[in-house]
Amino acid sequence: MVGTATTALGEVLSDRDLHFLSLLERRVAAPVGTNRPSGTLFDLERIAHVIDSEQPEVVFQPIVELASGAVVGYEALSRFGCEPPRSPDVWFAQASRVGLGVELELKAVCSALRILGELPRCAFLSINVSAPTLCSAGLEAALGAVQGDRVVLELTEHELIGDYDRLNAAMAQFREGGFRLAVDDAGTGCAGFSHILKVSPDVIKLDRTITRSIDLHAARQDMAASLVALARGLGATVVAEGIETDAERNALVLIGVDEGQGYLFGRPARQPWGVIQAIGSKNE
Repeated sequence: MVGTATTALGEVLSDRDLHFLSLLERRVAAPVGTNRPSGTLFDLERIAHVIDSEQPEVVFQPIVELASGAVVGYEALSRFGCEPPRSPDVWFAQASRVGLGVELELKAVCSALRILGELPRCAFLSINVSAPTLCSAGLEAALGAVQGDRVVLELTEHELIGDYDRLNAAMAQFREGGFRLAVDDAGTGCAGFSHILKVSPDVIKLDRTITRSIDLHAARQDMAASLVALARGLGATVVAEGIETDAERNALVLIGVDEGQGYLFGRPARQPWGVIQAIGSKNE
């Protein structure tokens, strides 16, 4: 009888509803004095509200070829205009903690993809996904009708990946459709040399902590040069993030970095390509 009722309930409620009830059951069942989930239900409700709203807003930052200055792509970045004020990484981390990380990421992915048809034909779109989202059926469905050679899947992973075989199997299917894989934050945290070798990305993105004032720091130049050498061995493109000065750009060009993004080329905006094209035409 109980099993029948549970089956019927599952047919009516969404996965999010069932997850909420599961958390509620754990909270109520926990004996007094034990470690109950702290703020979990409130956080779950808040993330669910964000997903059901118009959030997150997606903005786009240009990625340029450093040698020529030509715009080659745009990275889609999420911005949250809801309370409480928090950076995007905090919102996504909280969503992951309450079991809605993949759902929130897919919301951002679908919002970004809607703009793909408005991008200059020669430009690609880079979208951020975590390992769980990359391996999800939801991402496969979202990208089903997308022209793969125009999209880079940027793997943002600030925790250790437990199953590289599953990750690589999922990415192999996307690569068959023309999609490329980028590793974000290279040179820091979990995105070290071992991680890069295990996923063999098509794009390696240098973290801004390496890029910042790289013209003044030999150690940062050596790190960037090592990652460029690794990329060459993998046949990958190198993109430097957070470029703000001409001196940084010039140093990166000398090291052999292919592409870059940062305030020097353009801040994230809803539709930056029209402005960039206008500036480019003046310089021709």
